[in-house]
Amino acid sequence: MRYAVISDIHGNLYALQAVLSDAGKQNINKYLLLGDYIEDFPWPNEVVETVRSLVDAVVIRGNKEKYLADMYGSDQSKWVYDQMAPMYWNYRELTEENLKYLIALPPDLKISIETGTAIHLTHSNPIFYRKPKIEAFHSTPYMKRMTLKPFTHDEYMTFARNSVLERPDALNEIEALPPGVYAFGHNHVAWYMKYKNKLLINPGSCGMPLDFDTAAPYTIIENRGVEWNIEERRVRYDVEQVINCLRRSELYRKAEIWSRIVIHETRTAADYIGSFLIHVEQTANNHNDLSRPVNNETWRNAADTFELIDIWNEVF
Repeated sequence: MRYAVISDIHGNLYALQAVLSDAGKQNINKYLLLGDYIEDFPWPNEVVETVRSLVDAVVIRGNKEKYLADMYGSDQSKWVYDQMAPMYWNYRELTEENLKYLIALPPDLKISIETGTAIHLTHSNPIFYRKPKIEAFHSTPYMKRMTLKPFTHDEYMTFARNSVLERPDALNEIEALPPGVYAFGHNHVAWYMKYKNKLLINPGSCGMPLDFDTAAPYTIIENRGVEWNIEERRVRYDVEQVINCLRRSELYRKAEIWSRIVIHETRTAADYIGSFLIHVEQTANNHNDLSRPVNNETWRNAADTFELIDIWNEVF
């Protein structure tokens, strides 16, 4: 069996279409989709309908779909926070049918395979997102390391593996897992690791990669008895066309601050949103803003004072 593992589309229909076109030439038997289908690009319904149309697909939800579930049935007159503007727009834009589909998705699934083991799907694996952080699995430290001293994907794979092997708490949890495949997304950085009779795999973010490669990633895994073959793939698509569509969209008008950072991330495949949100927290603390989401004055002030990159004065 050959499985295409896809995660974190974030509303980027063009990236999804490119990945599915490539996967269609790779003799794929089943698609495994790991959540976060919406938010940052203006095609939530088109992405959801594309996912729903897939034959032989296993689909779970991510944190974005969990946000939709939390918002469902709430008082929209209280939806006043600029920080949440992308989610407000997505919620209202989704058809009722697509909204209910996303809300009903399971948070995790297990697929039994002929060898007696299983493929375990979840959006965010707590082994890798823990406190204290394993920095190799967070996109903001990844960006800082890459900026200071660029490294190759192979070098990152070695660094990330060593980061796990040097953390007894994480390694003990991996040791305790039953044999099988553990697929997850969330951090937008493609990676995998074989450890004894386990395969740990993150296909990266199809719609918004943050590993300094703008090509849309996904991963093919193939079961060969007791062994697994892994093929990480990157698919080029027209990034500038996506950016131009976002700039002309209602999503951009409703969430301009967020969309401007998304545009820069799409061009660079680097995590500026993470850095911006850290700056938002610092701004809120400086202004004694205890509300979460932060109030709109704090949000706009953070945008005005964000100096990590000069994106606010970009000439489009």
